[in-house]
Amino acid sequence: AMFEWLAEFHTGLVRLHGAEQLTIDEHEAIFAAIAARDGERAEAAMTSHLTRANLLYRQFEGAIDAD
Repeated sequence: AMFEWLAEFHTGLVRLHGAEQLTIDEHEAIFAAIAARDGERAEAAMTSHLTRANLLYRQFEGAIDAD
């Protein structure tokens, strides 16, 4: 169910100006922290990414519901 939901919203969201590069940067920060075996930094980067993404998805979902 999550993959279906993600597929529905992902395409529109990453096309928002700057969102694609921001997402790539966040993923790179998560990967770098994991590669450095820095669990605290990886957790912080992942939490930040998921929090931002969740807010963006909820805003996007609200915009669709309003239509």
